[in-house]
Amino acid sequence: MALHGLHPRGPRESLIEELLSRTKLANTDKAQYAPSLQEIGKYLLPSVQDIVTSVPGSKGQIRTVNTFTAVPALAASRMGAGVYAYLMPVGQHWFVVKSSDDEQNELLEVKQWLSLFRIKVHQSLWDSNYQREMFSCIRSLCIFGTACISVMWDDGLIFENYHLRDIAFEVNHRGVIDTVFRTKWMTIRQAEGHFGYGSLGKTIDQERAINPYSNKFFEFVHCVCVFDDEVCFNPECNEEITQLVEAENVLISIGQAQDMSFLSEDSQLERALWGALVVNENTLSTNIPGVFAGGDFTTGPTYVIRAIASGRRAAIAIDKYLLGESGPVEIPDVKTAMHEDTGLALDEETDQEMPRIRIELEKAEKRVTDFREVEKGLSGQE
Repeated sequence: MALHGLHPRGPRESLIEELLSRTKLANTDKAQYAPSLQEIGKYLLPSVQDIVTSVPGSKGQIRTVNTFTAVPALAASRMGAGVYAYLMPVGQHWFVVKSSDDEQNELLEVKQWLSLFRIKVHQSLWDSNYQREMFSCIRSLCIFGTACISVMWDDGLIFENYHLRDIAFEVNHRGVIDTVFRTKWMTIRQAEGHFGYGSLGKTIDQERAINPYSNKFFEFVHCVCVFDDEVCFNPECNEEITQLVEAENVLISIGQAQDMSFLSEDSQLERALWGALVVNENTLSTNIPGVFAGGDFTTGPTYVIRAIASGRRAAIAIDKYLLGESGPVEIPDVKTAMHEDTGLALDEETDQEMPRIRIELEKAEKRVTDFREVEKGLSGQE
């Protein structure tokens, strides 16, 4: 984004205020033709819920909801794909790199360097998300006649295509577009972390004063690894994969998954939809003879008693396998006799009224600070 006419040496706050003002003015200028573009976009690129012509109403009636179909969207996509394939054929170097000095282009050393540079750039493009974003950009060009795509570097090229509703153009005194504003949604906390605390200007301060709860967004970051090489709890996150969720509060819970890292990629063990191993429910044997599995590794997180039972079942099945025996595993339901001297309170019968003991609860001002049990429990005497 070009910042023509700004004063980079001035306070950051005035810079952001001026940017917000100019963006608002550019969006105002765009308002005169924005409805037409929205109607065009809704017809040529309808969302999934818009591609519905009718839904059942009351008995014997059909109510028409929308008249949009997927035909224009498919036509725009095919046209965009054709233009894209013509301009940038896959696997071919569809651009050249030359020096502005024609004499330099004739030198062998320069030719070799430019050729190597072109190969590196071409490889970087295909290693990035260029194909997907550029296709969307060309499709927007086919539909609206204009489009906007940005490129940045963060351990590699990253492209991003923008919808027309998220961009605005500013024209200079010569009638030439020299600045493009793109909308990027942030919470107040994110903006303060990006631009610095206290540098967002009066607009944000006023919004915070009017509605202190307007920043009820929580950012979730994708966790790629929970434990480090020493098997210590040390989560590692991918900061590029985030999700903003609007909520008043967030309750933290623990998720579990099977650790399949010890299996090679070409392992022949049959797996279920969520990665668990497929086993025989009776013998817990896998599709490979002599390999047995049980517990959470086959069922996912479940009750501890179920995991203990699967261990007992697998032990019997393995013993039968080593002895060369076949047939299902049978576990008799044998219960041990209860000891007579149990010492239970019910051993001493009484006809006196004994009301239930009321369990004390933790005070509310303390409960909101942590996740401890609310009930304090019973004392030894109780």
